[in-house]
Amino acid sequence: MSKQKNRANPHCPVPGCKTFKPHADDDQVKGLISTFAAPDKMARWVCAAISELGQSMQRDWTEKKTFAWLSRLRQPEELYIRTLYALFIANEKELHHVISGDPPNGISPLYDKVNEVVFGGRGILTTTQPGSFKPMEFLHQAATRPLLPS
Repeated sequence: MSKQKNRANPHCPVPGCKTFKPHADDDQVKGLISTFAAPDKMARWVCAAISELGQSMQRDWTEKKTFAWLSRLRQPEELYIRTLYALFIANEKELHHVISGDPPNGISPLYDKVNEVVFGGRGILTTTQPGSFKPMEFLHQAATRPLLPS
């Protein structure tokens, strides 16, 4: 019995993407690319978004809205990683995929590439820290369920 190999999608270079047409043909992707793809614009918008998220998270913390704070804990980090990937690594078709939001579109594969190319392997999100946890796992948990002691 031979294993069936996943055939490459002719419309997208990202393994596992199941789109039936190029992401660049999607009007929403076209609009986002024309508005945000220029590196200076992308950096400016992302800096503003991260700043606003930080301010909002600070308000949640001050107002003791713990679950709101926890559920957004990963958003600034994810924006940062996605932006570094978009600016320094992604080719045009990969950028279209990331902007499309189509799965797979998780942060882990992007982080691995950003860590290698941009951080020179010095990133710590996937490195076991004292206490035997990996920050990436913490960020994933914050996005999917409240972090309560068991």
